[in-house]
Amino acid sequence: MLNPTIAWTPGTLVRYHGSITTLHDTYRAHPCTCLNCDDPVFGTARFRLTDGNDVTVLDCVRATSITETPEPGDRLITLTDGHRITTSNQSGTDLYDEVFLHPGLDADWDHPEDTAELFLSGDPELAKGRLFLDVPPADVRALIDEHGGAVEVDAETRQQQLA
Repeated sequence: MLNPTIAWTPGTLVRYHGSITTLHDTYRAHPCTCLNCDDPVFGTARFRLTDGNDVTVLDCVRATSITETPEPGDRLITLTDGHRITTSNQSGTDLYDEVFLHPGLDADWDHPEDTAELFLSGDPELAKGRLFLDVPPADVRALIDEHGGAVEVDAETRQQQLA
């Protein structure tokens, strides 16, 4: 389920698994704008799903009918308080394969950790961070929200952070 009470960005990649089985696929989620949404059980949070060409495929989709799917590849996220998170999704599943919390950032997660990989990297600074495996995107979004959100970083600053 895409939890609308945690900050999310329009255009978030989601997998639709609702009652219209012929449309089960991956889409981008946006706030529904049909003005007809009213659900006394699940509240008024509904979504509009678009395809890769930004064409609306479905309106009035309940949050329980979609699951957030991580963007493919690696991504460095800088939080407003200066902490950083690196996410990796190489497998294309609905979970991040790896989420690295850079030194100074912590999370109270029950997800498995890979401390051996950090140690074997040979970088003593990396070994101070935490590497979680199989993390749902909602947990990453909640952690970002707890730290005041993420900031856009220009290309030069990004290169300095990666160095």
